[in-house]
Amino acid sequence: MFFGKRPDISIVLLTWNRAPFLEICLEKMFASLRCKEDGGPSREIIIMDNGSTDRTADILSKYEKYPSVRVIHNKENLGLNAYKKLLFKTRGRIIIEVDDDVLGFPARFDETIVDYLDAFSDFGFLALNVLQDRKTDGAKPGPEHYHDVIRGNRIVEEGPTGGWCAGFRRKHYLLLKYIWFFFNVDFKVSEDAYIASLCYRLNKRIGLIKKHVCFHACGPVYAKEFGLLHREIEKYETSELEEMAKRNRDLLDD
Repeated sequence: MFFGKRPDISIVLLTWNRAPFLEICLEKMFASLRCKEDGGPSREIIIMDNGSTDRTADILSKYEKYPSVRVIHNKENLGLNAYKKLLFKTRGRIIIEVDDDVLGFPARFDETIVDYLDAFSDFGFLALNVLQDRKTDGAKPGPEHYHDVIRGNRIVEEGPTGGWCAGFRRKHYLLLKYIWFFFNVDFKVSEDAYIASLCYRLNKRIGLIKKHVCFHACGPVYAKEFGLLHREIEKYETSELEEMAKRNRDLLDD
């Protein structure tokens, strides 16, 4: 149990058997953050190992010594339902979830997300924009799904929003946790889908922070490059998402 003043920001990350991604993700994430002593916000970083059997524990051991970091080791893989346990641990006014396959961050990304949530009070869920190249679309749909909302020098692309590096207000999560009690969280209806659905129920909008881009290395091409195709296939087969599993299996023989 943690007592004392609540942090401004809670950054949460859930990981499972993605050590090659995780190592880069954490290195880049911590490099992008401004320390509190330099005027940065107070924050807590909560990382949950979802029953990994690779070298994830060794990677996380380097960060467990940081005073702002809490590492939680689940004995078994709880799937995306682990987010129920993970988010329950947060205390910050703003919660930012980071996927372990985000391999690049803009400087001070957490402060940017907070700034945009404060400036766009009618939005409830805002994610960083994503790099798109021939290997990945970053899980972002096509441009026809978005339109710009401009306020001063800030631009939000209103439209579908994923949880790769996204923020929302803790007061809204407190409503969500009671909804989650009755439902399963998996890759068919993921945690970010529940957050987006809650925002709609609260008449809050969702979108992407247009000018601030992260590198979300999702998809089978990067999974193959990092030796994680079998892990991705297992994930999708367990979730009964055969089409996604097939996309990854097709690259095994290439």
